[in-house]
Amino acid sequence: MDGCTGHLDFSIQGQRQESFLQLMTLDGYKTGESGTWRSKQSELKQRVEPSRSYSTVSRLEGNVFGNEPLRVTVMIEDPFVSKRTDSGDFEGFCIDILEEVSRILGFRYNISRVPDGKYGSRKTHGWTGMINEIVRSRADIGVGAFQITPERAGAVDFTKPYITKGTTVVVKRPEHRIWIFQFLLPLSNVVWSAIFIAFVSTSLMLFAVSRVNSDRQAKYAHNLRESFWYIWGTLLRGSLSGSPHAISSRIVSSAWWFFCLIVSSIYTANLAAFLTITVGDVDMNSAADLATQNIFDYGTVDGSQTAYFFEHTKMRHYATMWAYMSSLSPNSMVRDVDKGFARVNQGGYAFIWDSPVIRHKISNDCMLMEIGTPFDLKGYGFAYTKNAPYGEQLSMAILQLQDEGILYKLERK
Repeated sequence: MDGCTGHLDFSIQGQRQESFLQLMTLDGYKTGESGTWRSKQSELKQRVEPSRSYSTVSRLEGNVFGNEPLRVTVMIEDPFVSKRTDSGDFEGFCIDILEEVSRILGFRYNISRVPDGKYGSRKTHGWTGMINEIVRSRADIGVGAFQITPERAGAVDFTKPYITKGTTVVVKRPEHRIWIFQFLLPLSNVVWSAIFIAFVSTSLMLFAVSRVNSDRQAKYAHNLRESFWYIWGTLLRGSLSGSPHAISSRIVSSAWWFFCLIVSSIYTANLAAFLTITVGDVDMNSAADLATQNIFDYGTVDGSQTAYFFEHTKMRHYATMWAYMSSLSPNSMVRDVDKGFARVNQGGYAFIWDSPVIRHKISNDCMLMEIGTPFDLKGYGFAYTKNAPYGEQLSMAILQLQDEGILYKLERK
């Protein structure tokens, strides 16, 4: 008999025989025959594996981008997006990626700067920044250091991440003044005073013992000047003649030698630690250390994704930092990234922001330094209109750039 799936043939026992099946695969918006299967033989036109996607960048038929150029909104932030002062053209890491993607997919685009200078966050009246431009259909794609978050993904779609980075802290590098007596810093004033007292006391003791022994034998004589000079020389590990000969003088000298060994070892160890701290500049190892210090005021851009992270975090030390930034010191929040770096350069302020931006700034300004390692790692992608037909093509093009090593070259350009 003939059924909906083709010809059906049953045996006397009621079992199907001479089965015939067509293997179909979904290729974009259409289906195609990948092969046939019979109970006795099969013929496949291509190798097919379950749960594998067979789509390619060029799989869609027709021009899904339309005839009009795409409207691209950008956020100025080095090194992702910047604007040339001579020609006014946009450039940067993200612009280079956009050019490569447009070359692969063959679409045109026009770039405009986001009016409010923000990436986008949810407020009581709606979205701000580039997300607002996309949601209100004033832009098709948002390009920049766009962090992919669940909240944003509810309003717009994102491409596959082109880079994964985190958040870090930047402060102004402390200025070190050279002091002529800086070699005294590894030990406290009390310790230096104790060493001086021990030096004088031991010199007088050696002189006294030498005077007692000199009454018995003249060769044991050690005047006051020689006693002080001998004790001073051994403290500095100098080679001196005229060592004590009497047993009592040698006992005093041996005690002093042991004292000098201990003092020199402690001084050397403290000096090494002191130089290490000097190179490190700031005694903080992570962003969380900001919550327990009182040297730096700290904050981030108001209304940014970083501020959203601190506001909704469940980690205690980051929640403490948010309480400080939002309530105890509301002036710690800045309006934009440039204002944040300006406050850092003034001193006494730690700016919390995206690690790629901070490291790019540090590479151009030797007076800045990064604290700790990045936290709150997130992917960066391009945002586009929800359910746009070209969304998957954009992601596939970015993956192609990654496979070909072009993204790596552009990142280090």
